[in-house]
Amino acid sequence: MTILSRSLLFVDVPSSLGLYSHNPTNVFDRGMFAVCWKPLVSALSYAFSNFSDDYMVQRAIGGLNHCAALAARFEMSEVFDFLILSLARVTGLTSTTTTSPNDVGNFPVVDVEGHKLTVSPLAVRFGMNVKAQLAAVVLFSIANNNGAFIKAGWTPIFEIYQTLFVHSLLPPSLTMMEDFLSGASAIPLKPKSVPAPREDRRGDGGLLSTLSSYLLSPYGSNGDAGPTDFTDDDIETTLSAVDTVASCRVEELYSQIL
Repeated sequence: MTILSRSLLFVDVPSSLGLYSHNPTNVFDRGMFAVCWKPLVSALSYAFSNFSDDYMVQRAIGGLNHCAALAARFEMSEVFDFLILSLARVTGLTSTTTTSPNDVGNFPVVDVEGHKLTVSPLAVRFGMNVKAQLAAVVLFSIANNNGAFIKAGWTPIFEIYQTLFVHSLLPPSLTMMEDFLSGASAIPLKPKSVPAPREDRRGDGGLLSTLSSYLLSPYGSNGDAGPTDFTDDDIETTLSAVDTVASCRVEELYSQIL
């Protein structure tokens, strides 16, 4: 007996309608789920994103997983797309979180137990937000098991991939590219800058101009050094963000679409 048909046993039927005849069939389950899935997922997503009680959040996550299981059973792609979109908004990792192009590749990097760690404002914010981390884990858990049913939901997923790449939060296996000549190498965050052609000037004037620019700039003439204003707490929250991304198994989902 299914959950939907079992719930009908508790419905009071007026005696004037005759005796209730129980028929254990699931032929109507898909139709009933098609009617109620959208308000149900909306209510569960609202409870997940707004409630602070641990029990209620846990129940909301269980409800979202049950909806995903029913959607997979009935092969309803629109349910998965809505689920992923709702969870992606809670993560704060979609393209709505804007990053200045000048900041890309300029975030401070620290060495933690022999590993390079990039400390960015988004990584710190994501590492401090437990609800966002939970949403990311639930999102990729649903996507990993049901990638074949996702259609429009790939858009927010790849927006999350892009955000994680820009802030150096992806695992190393997704930040390397194969080169037939030099082997595996890291994908650069910024293209190599091509120096602009300079007009012919007098040698003395050009030398003095270059020297003054270098002396006035705290980082030399390239100006590519990034900010170094971060604390030990920022490093801890960034490590929390890295651990969360690792538990999302983002490389496993990426391997399924290749």
